[in-house]
Amino acid sequence: MQIKTKHLLTMLVVAGMSVAAFPANAATITFGDLLIGFRVTGGQGAGTDLVVRAGDTVTNGGNATTFRDATSSISSVVDVGAELTSLYGANWADRSDLSWSIVGVRSNSNTGSGAATNAGGDPGRTNYVSVAEGGAVPELTSGTARGNTANAINAINGLFSGTADNGLGSAEAVSLASSTLGGWTEQINSNYFAVGTSIEASSASGIDATGLDLYRILHLNTGATPTGTIGVGSYEGTFSISSAGVVSFDVGAVPEPSRMLLAGIGFASLMFRRRRRSVA
Repeated sequence: MQIKTKHLLTMLVVAGMSVAAFPANAATITFGDLLIGFRVTGGQGAGTDLVVRAGDTVTNGGNATTFRDATSSISSVVDVGAELTSLYGANWADRSDLSWSIVGVRSNSNTGSGAATNAGGDPGRTNYVSVAEGGAVPELTSGTARGNTANAINAINGLFSGTADNGLGSAEAVSLASSTLGGWTEQINSNYFAVGTSIEASSASGIDATGLDLYRILHLNTGATPTGTIGVGSYEGTFSISSAGVVSFDVGAVPEPSRMLLAGIGFASLMFRRRRRSVA
């Protein structure tokens, strides 16, 4: 689904204006940081989204490459318990109408130099998106689709960096009206991420019973480390959140070469036996 040109330009102008007019205590974001979004559909906090950088100044900076390259799990990515309680109430962990999701992009451009083309092994328009744990692999099969998703995420980046930081602890967090043009709810409701599946997770038991699988979607392989299949999500690991509001990250399980070889041999052997039986 393409974003209408007029609407897209407006979103980008809003993002650009936000970046240009930083409030004194503006939240900070760098190229490629992951942002975590929370929103509710009613009750306390309805109409306000909470957007948090997936890291803090103590444990990590929240950049997507931190999670892409992680070789072990991260027990505390960021603590947002105080922010969630303040906005959505002390029972936020039990609310079935509270959803969360994660996005990130290095740049919405694949031309130029520096961060626009490649930084940290992620070329421009390398999109990071979440899906509910165990959900379908997200895909952006056309260059236009990858560009549109990068634009949508970049608009959120601009809003984040142009809004006052209201993090109550070490977290950097901002509150955005759900109706904000280019904001979290507006992007999701308009399907501007358009990855073929929902990027959100929620549960009747509360979001602490959910997980978010993180996927990296490459726009091109030139300059990419590691390389991959263009337009198809590569699983990087799974985020979870405790009832206290601590977000953690479990690294993705990568099959060992020996196991892959044995599995291939076993499959070939099975097919050979079936073929012999059919011939006999």
